[in-house]
Amino acid sequence: MRQVLLTVAGVVFLLGSGISAQEQGWAAKFFQGNLTHDFGNVPWGAQLTHKFTITNIYNVPFVVEDARVSCGCVSVKKPAGVIPPRGTAELEANMDTRKAGATGKPKIVNIFVKLTSVPQSPTDKIFTSSCTLTVSCLAQGSIRYSHEKLQFGVVSLGTPAVAVLDIEHFTNPAFEITGVVSHNHPVDVSVQRVQPRMGGRVAYRVVGTLRQDAPAGEIKYEVQLSTNDRTTPVLDVIMEGIIQAPLIASPNQINLGSVKVNEIVSGRVVLRGPAGNSFRILGVDGQGDGLSVKVPDKAASTHLIVVEFVPQQAGKMSRTLTIKTDLAGDLSASVTVEGVGVP
Repeated sequence: MRQVLLTVAGVVFLLGSGISAQEQGWAAKFFQGNLTHDFGNVPWGAQLTHKFTITNIYNVPFVVEDARVSCGCVSVKKPAGVIPPRGTAELEANMDTRKAGATGKPKIVNIFVKLTSVPQSPTDKIFTSSCTLTVSCLAQGSIRYSHEKLQFGVVSLGTPAVAVLDIEHFTNPAFEITGVVSHNHPVDVSVQRVQPRMGGRVAYRVVGTLRQDAPAGEIKYEVQLSTNDRTTPVLDVIMEGIIQAPLIASPNQINLGSVKVNEIVSGRVVLRGPAGNSFRILGVDGQGDGLSVKVPDKAASTHLIVVEFVPQQAGKMSRTLTIKTDLAGDLSASVTVEGVGVP
């Protein structure tokens, strides 16, 4: 198996290769060339989210030490903890179009990312590099949302919840929202045309109903609505909230991205139990198709679980892991894992 793996010596070579300050540093290699994301034409008021995948191609662990933005209309959630060799993580960029403004011109925002190696012994050298990511959009003032997001708030596990927002078009009386793009989130989304608040507008109400089988943890879903408008053929709707339960896996959805056949990539899940209660993990169902899980063997109130994916053949992998514990009531938690094996 030919592994695409650079050594620390390779890092030294890159540091001494004469890259100018205006060019990307070797940190850009962590993003596999995917340094930009254009949200396209979007409604004013929409909340936009994009996750940049970070892949550690070196044989030493790294952390995202810093992530700064050139505009307050974008916020960044950098990955917590260490990215192990051949491991992956995600840097989440959130753009608020209300702050970006509907100027008729594209809004381009830079994200300045700094990656630093984690020494494994006191004598290890520390390597640091920076790169610049870019997100952009063109906010359309003719389409507006009544709320930034569909907010479910705090919901108890197994309890349905409903969130609503309205979308209005100011200038096109023929505008239609034609449907909901297929998704795999545990929420039912319906769209209905309603009476606009003022004449000359077209209004639709979007209703999200959280299903009872939604897993515990953070709600951070994104669904898309299709329209008949060539300028904005798709509208993004963000859903947020928290589903509380005695046992929570965070995150409860992992996308490991594209991985070459017979190479390894990893992700991490934090499992938290009831406050002050230590528990053991008895096992994890759902492993297979190159997906495996490493769990601690000691009792604790919080467990760090490592999920590894080694695709055996090209194709999409999607599985639900069920983490079983010795907590009263046979409490378990579910985590959905996706990835794609590539030649």
